[in-house]
Amino acid sequence: MTRRRLGRYELVQLLGKGGGGEVWEAVLHGPAGFRRKVALKRLSATHRDPLLLEGLLHEARLGALVSHPNVVSTLELSQHDGEWFLVMDLVRGRTTSALRDELTAGAVLDVGVQVCQGLAHIHGLRDDDGTPLGLVHRDIKPANLIVDDTGLVRIVDLGIAKLVGEPDQPAGTPGYMAPEQLDGEEDHRADLFALGSTLIRLATGQRPLGRTLDHLPRLGNVDTRIDVPELRDALDEVVPGLSRVVLRAMRHDPAARWASAAEMGAALQQLFAGLDEPTRLARVVGSSEEAGPPPPAPPTARGPSSRGVRGSSAPSAAT
Repeated sequence: MTRRRLGRYELVQLLGKGGGGEVWEAVLHGPAGFRRKVALKRLSATHRDPLLLEGLLHEARLGALVSHPNVVSTLELSQHDGEWFLVMDLVRGRTTSALRDELTAGAVLDVGVQVCQGLAHIHGLRDDDGTPLGLVHRDIKPANLIVDDTGLVRIVDLGIAKLVGEPDQPAGTPGYMAPEQLDGEEDHRADLFALGSTLIRLATGQRPLGRTLDHLPRLGNVDTRIDVPELRDALDEVVPGLSRVVLRAMRHDPAARWASAAEMGAALQQLFAGLDEPTRLARVVGSSEEAGPPPPAPPTARGPSSRGVRGSSAPSAAT
């Protein structure tokens, strides 16, 4: 069977689709027999809407700013025969949603520590002049965290990410988005809120803030919704002290949350160190390597210039 080509890229198999976009496994063909497997995101043939295209271009621009082991970055934005597509690292693995029933207490903490390291990089990006970019992911959730076959967590889908101060429409996933996201006024602490909700889901299976648009009114009283004995007990049964870390991340007032991803990650790492028999993600996914999480990201990271990067109200083209 003849495979379709998009310029230098040969489409091998469809990995997923949704939101008007498709993600393919593809092979980059270069000179002298050079080949590299990549992930290629394109718009579905039936979804060539200008807003979706702007969302794809927006994701590519922001993805080009990041470079960290715990974040999937954009390798290339290209066009072939009038069709735009972006190219990313191909990650072989499963989402934390798919792994939820297999996660040990140590593995849940491992997820949290690694995501904090990736978020510390995203939040600490600066432009060429050293000015903080204020990049916020805005959609941290189990489905956007992929664990590869070595136990490395990769944050994916920057489709609705934004730079602080950019005008934009409210965006996020019900059940994970912070209250201030409803007003489009979020900063990096909204990602910590979403990570807290993600850890609740992974550790207990609960969704204290629901999962549909009908549950968004619950964000009006987050503290009373989550700071209840039943949830605290469920979290602390998995890892003693986990409720303290998670519920602080999810305070209604951003000023009452952890100040940074690095600070929250350090608290999770301390819980991990206190486990009697800690098991990292590497063992859960069957890797022969029982390596710890990657070294913490530096407190600041400089990305390429943000010139030409702008927000978009377009929905994400990611799956």
